Amino acid sequence: MANRYEIILEAEDKATKNLRKIERELGKVDSTSRKAAKALSNIGKGVGGAGLKVATSGMKGLAVATAAASAAFVTFGVKSLNALDDLEKASKKLGISTKFLSSYGAVASRAGIDQATFTTGLQRFTRRLGEAQMGVGELLKPLERMGINMRDSSGNFREGTDVFEEFIDKLGKTANAQEALALATKGFDTEGVQFINIAKMGADEIDRLRKNALEAGIVVDQELAQAAADAKDSLNDLTDVGKGFGLQFFGNLAGPLEEFTNNLKNKIMQAVKDSGGMKQ
Repeated sequence: MANRYEIILEAEDKATKNLRKIERELGKVDSTSRKAAKALSNIGKGVGGAGLKVATSGMKGLAVATAAASAAFVTFGVKSLNALDDLEKASKKLGISTKFLSSYGAVASRAGIDQATFTTGLQRFTRRLGEAQMGVGELLKPLERMGINMRDSSGNFREGTDVFEEFIDKLGKTANAQEALALATKGFDTEGVQFINIAKMGADEIDRLRKNALEAGIVVDQELAQAAADAKDSLNDLTDVGKGFGLQFFGNLAGPLEEFTNNLKNKIMQAVKDSGGMKQ
């Protein structure tokens, strides 16, 4: 019967053979990934050296602060891309410019309404306006009652945003609170209560806030929103590639790893069993 040392040596030999199989599987990985791994290794060495110098000079806190700031910047960047992507999609869905949505979004924010809620309310208004243009729907009579024409002087239907702004202006001038609530509900459904907060600001304040938003760079044109949407799509594509790489990489290693671990487990169990037998 083999002694425990022979068993351990045999296990080591089998383990080495299986590790060589793993190495061969790793060799199948595209050369680009190996170059990337080498580059990351070099970066790691550089960061390590820099970290050592920072530590010896008593500036370790600066490194920590820099890392935290970098993480915060990435988080803010992703959040900004998501917001722009949502804006671009809402613009296409409603047929309304991103400039209008983003400028009024700034107004809505001052009224305590987030961009998503504002977009939902505006979507309901434009849909009901479309029904009113066909002579039906909940918004038809409120528009007539408020003296808002759906057509311009040439007899063409006015832009939905123009009708919206006039509706908001006249809603803010409605003295009776119950009547204002009823009109707002007809225009915006459950978001009506919140849109009253915008209406109460008045046209001058709304214009001022929209102008401030423009000067602050909050107003976004279609080109910028589209670029952000494209960037987000590219990031999603990159994420998919990463997932695919992980599946292929570890999938190729599955067989050799299983063989290695099973062989090592069996040898250890055999060694323990034989060791117990020797004690008897």
